[in-house]
Amino acid sequence: ILAEVMPREASRLSDLLSGADADPQLLSRYRQAEEAIYTDSDNPLVNWSSSGIRILLEKSGKYDEAARVLGKALELDAENPKLNNNYAVVLSAQGRHSEAVDYLNRAVAKDPYYSRAGLNLGTELEELEEYDKAWDHLQRLKQNSPADLDVREKIARLAVKSGKARQAREEIRFILDHNPKAGFAYALLGNLYLSQGDRQRAIQAFSRALTLSPDDIETAFNLALLYKEMKEYNQAISQVSGILAKEPKHQAARLLLAKLYLYENLYTEALTILNDLYEESPHDEELLGTLIRAHRGAGNREEALRITEALVNMQGERDTTLDLDKLQQTLHIYEETVAAFAEEHEKLWENNLRRYLDQGEGEVEPELLREEESLFFDSIPDLDQPAQLIDVGGIEPVIVIN
Repeated sequence: ILAEVMPREASRLSDLLSGADADPQLLSRYRQAEEAIYTDSDNPLVNWSSSGIRILLEKSGKYDEAARVLGKALELDAENPKLNNNYAVVLSAQGRHSEAVDYLNRAVAKDPYYSRAGLNLGTELEELEEYDKAWDHLQRLKQNSPADLDVREKIARLAVKSGKARQAREEIRFILDHNPKAGFAYALLGNLYLSQGDRQRAIQAFSRALTLSPDDIETAFNLALLYKEMKEYNQAISQVSGILAKEPKHQAARLLLAKLYLYENLYTEALTILNDLYEESPHDEELLGTLIRAHRGAGNREEALRITEALVNMQGERDTTLDLDKLQQTLHIYEETVAAFAEEHEKLWENNLRRYLDQGEGEVEPELLREEESLFFDSIPDLDQPAQLIDVGGIEPVIVIN
């Protein structure tokens, strides 16, 4: 009812809702109220900020509709810095980073001290990998607001990413001088140490960051990755388990835990996780590669070969974006898988033959002669007529197929 008769007040209440709380009927009423803005913008009952419905739509993941709402608002007030910033945020969520930069430049030009738009512009330039432009822009922000710790954090992050170690230390030191409990600053310091190959200091910095900010999932994940690289698998498993206790559906953490289980030869535990992930993301190539290794380790040859073939086909079907390196890696995995199981077959044949020779033809028990399906012959279609065999001597007979 509020959305229909008092949309401005209803829009304020919408800030309390999460995306899951956004009932479709409520959104429909919001749209009707929002449309009224453009019918009679002077009516006090409908003269409300468009940010309310935009936030609600964003929470619901309805970015296209949020962009439509803000686009109409911009038609009425094209120079509004906040509207331009908000529209850029939605464009960024859609992956339209170049367009987002245009609207953020407009917002910053209108209000050079609008820090939120300035920070967002730096982020979008980074997304476009225009690091020099992002650096120059952030330095101008620092000149305008030298005490702004958000700006300092952004500069420190970019400095770490682009290898500017001295500047990164300066910014991190400034942040910690003004806020000694800034966990994110220690996390940045850990990333800096890691980029310089100093793993022990990186562990200390990450651990300090997590002491100050125990809910920092990104830092916890980075620490787990570091333990993995150092082959400290038990430490890594403990770290990832802590992440999943807070976010059970964290996909990257689940995949990492499965890989750690493989390092420890815990194939059953790894496959439990990987099979769940496979149901959620059947086309994730990294996941498929890990699943292949898990099935190989567990001795599930049919599954390993089936998934490997599916991965080869998936990569081969992408005619316009074919990554030959990835395809070559997958074919190498396929060859390794076939070779591993071919070796297994060779050992089985040798064992069966040895038992045959040891016990004599008439005394062989059927269960001792293990029958295995052929990896090669199963793939050959049924022939209309018997195939000719050629014995070239010294190797397996060759099948002649027209």
